[in-house]
Amino acid sequence: MPEVSLQADGRSLEHKSESEWSELIGRFCPIAPTGSIWRLNRLAYPEDPDQGWKIHVSATILEACEVFKSVVDFLSSKDLQFKVPKSLRELALINSGLGAGYSQVGKFLTVYPRNDSDAVDVAHELHELTLNSTSISVPFDRQYCAGSNVHMRYGAFAMLEVLSNNGQKMPAIRDSDGNLVPDDRLTIAPAWVKDPFPVIRSVCNGSFADTPLGERYRAFAAISQRGKGGVYLAVDLTDSKPRTCVVKQGRKNGEIGWDGQDGLFRVKTELRVLSEIGGKIAGVPAIYDSFEVNGSFYLVLEHVRGMNLESSLLSRRRRMSIGSIVSHSIEVCELLRSLHNSGWVWGDCKPANLVRSPAGALRPIDFEGLIESVNLTPTVGEQRVFPTGLPLSAGSAMTSFHSARRCTFFSLDGSMTRRSLLQSKNGGRGFPKRSSN
Repeated sequence: MPEVSLQADGRSLEHKSESEWSELIGRFCPIAPTGSIWRLNRLAYPEDPDQGWKIHVSATILEACEVFKSVVDFLSSKDLQFKVPKSLRELALINSGLGAGYSQVGKFLTVYPRNDSDAVDVAHELHELTLNSTSISVPFDRQYCAGSNVHMRYGAFAMLEVLSNNGQKMPAIRDSDGNLVPDDRLTIAPAWVKDPFPVIRSVCNGSFADTPLGERYRAFAAISQRGKGGVYLAVDLTDSKPRTCVVKQGRKNGEIGWDGQDGLFRVKTELRVLSEIGGKIAGVPAIYDSFEVNGSFYLVLEHVRGMNLESSLLSRRRRMSIGSIVSHSIEVCELLRSLHNSGWVWGDCKPANLVRSPAGALRPIDFEGLIESVNLTPTVGEQRVFPTGLPLSAGSAMTSFHSARRCTFFSLDGSMTRRSLLQSKNGGRGFPKRSSN
């Protein structure tokens, strides 16, 4: 489907789905705790437990309304307390891992059973009710069975807290002796808790033993982890001289957008893009390998050494000189012109994706956001603006340098205009205002 159609259909579907979701939670989950992204069906009863086996039901933003409608009558009939996000926008953040963190990915609906026996029955019924829905794996939970939307973890139901060694408050549960201990969200259950759920052999063990990830590549550091997949530094053991590389994971059903594209699709797109531009654009990472394992697509790339511009800006104690800004901008212009002349627009051009190599070259990384210019519709989004007049060229694009504490926009329309201030790490006032030419 053309990009223009996808964008229009996605916006229409988002508006329709958000409206339906608002009606559903208004009817079934009217309790809105102050300052919370969650909506509850009811307040806790005095007899409700403070901790136990939580049941998590995962759902994509595309199927959230249908999944909720398939289980809400059952949950209401059991009079169990449960919660869901207040909007599908919040669900998208949860599933991305950027909202409440990676451990919360997939936690669309949380149910609080009254006891272990109740938890086993509820998990089974919820699994049966969501059999035809798209599953998202919940990190650190136990999945009911392979492909199931239902996941379980032992943890706190009530707001119990304990102080950590550094004096910070942490969620807590009571151990077998009644003492408050941290509620570790990176484990399924504490060692002293008995697992009441049946062992279902169809659960995928996620083994990498006989795959390239177990035989050829050894990951030793996580660069990032989110709903669509992880990015890892690894060692390639194939040759007599091992080399470092980057392994990008595209997770099936991970972080599905309103256009229906998931992490697997995006990494496959990056492979296609790099295969096409690798011989045309200087400095793009070399492709080493690609393969599929356990429902994810993996792309192995050259490890581009050096410091990215975002880290470089954050480490500076003084403002960057005008000459340096101009020099950096010219390099970015040349890169963008090469990409645009090859028929691509880089929608994720930012300091974190521009690396200054030890040899001094400015090298681009991360091409999931590249869009073919012939399919691009002019849109104004939260982070990017593409003007009219396709196909784009370096003379008609806008690229941005931004970070948490400094933001510099360069309008590349034949002249360069500084659009905002580059602030120093020690709170400098930035540049004086000047009129644009």
